[in-house]
Amino acid sequence: MKLARVAIAALGLLLCSGGAYALPVTASFDVHANNDVWNFGNGDGTKVGDPGLATGIDLTAGDYFSVVVDDPADTWLFCGGADASCRVDADGRRANGTFFGTYTDAGFSAHHGTLVGRIGAGGFFAIGTAGFFGTANATGQLHLYHWDHNANNSETIAVTFTAPEPGAVALLGLGLAAISVVRRRRAGRI
Repeated sequence: MKLARVAIAALGLLLCSGGAYALPVTASFDVHANNDVWNFGNGDGTKVGDPGLATGIDLTAGDYFSVVVDDPADTWLFCGGADASCRVDADGRRANGTFFGTYTDAGFSAHHGTLVGRIGAGGFFAIGTAGFFGTANATGQLHLYHWDHNANNSETIAVTFTAPEPGAVALLGLGLAAISVVRRRRAGRI
């Protein structure tokens, strides 16, 4: 009984200490509209690759994470030149509230210029100006994309990735299990 109390106290201090185990993992990225485009085309219908921004963050299906646009007012261009009609936010929305159109590829549809993500070979998901808050739909590295079909885009949108520290989740589970054992012993169930 005394050992269980010591273990619970130690876990409580560790979780409440604000140490590395309780802090979330965060990373910041600049997603480039041209270099990180999904379908890096030649303009003639041929495809030269799907580079995207390789974040170096590996996720497992079911992991909770978020990706948030640092400034929802930021914009980038989905077509060449400085044509104002091509300037859109991370939702693919122009300043006047309209959209250029929808681009569909690999079973996913979004407005031109939308910020999207993909984990490994899983399905695409929209991030947009509202951000993404949820669980990984596949296992693999997180890639971020400017959703378009060619390489005449420009400018960047800054984003922040956040996920709970895996150690914090594991320690919280251990602490809750230890509390449960002590409570059952006190109630005479064990």
